[in-house]
Amino acid sequence: MKKLLLSTLGVGLLGLVGYFLIMSRAYPVAVVNEQAIGARDLNQNLEAALFSYENTLQAERQRGAEVSDQRSDPQFILELKRATLNMMIEDVLIEQALTRMLGKAGLEARVAEKLGQANDVNQITQAVEALYGLSTDEFLRLVLVPAAWRQILVEELTKTSSGTFEAWLSLERAQASVSVVLSGLTWLNAQVAIQ
Repeated sequence: MKKLLLSTLGVGLLGLVGYFLIMSRAYPVAVVNEQAIGARDLNQNLEAALFSYENTLQAERQRGAEVSDQRSDPQFILELKRATLNMMIEDVLIEQALTRMLGKAGLEARVAEKLGQANDVNQITQAVEALYGLSTDEFLRLVLVPAAWRQILVEELTKTSSGTFEAWLSLERAQASVSVVLSGLTWLNAQVAIQ
């Protein structure tokens, strides 16, 4: 009787945790060398891309151009997810390599140095909200920090004469252990592909 009660409680708790993960979009959509990429981050990146796409459509229409809105096309959305997830996997690989090279504290210091070069914060905040529909913190986390990682890695590769960024990234992608668990997408030939 006690075992049945414990089993029932265990299954109930597991179901509750699963429900929470799904509702909060905290579940992984990909795992890169044992580091998860969460659905929430993917969705924020997709929303920013779609917001930017909508702004581009409006600007083109104001110019008088006839452009079709692809947002209702499932293939367009799937391709956008594929490209976005591919970029996010690259960001994880870059962050992992820089952490190995510089240590966590060293990387954080270099990123702070790079981001400290931004001048007019008010103008940047307004531009970010207008162009991407993201808060400054979201833009920092999703766009600026990964961009700083890329710049730092290029600098480190140049210092050590370790080849080009593209060659490095190609090798890292080929050697990475990546699992994509997002419906319609898979990891194939060192990149995210549509199934």
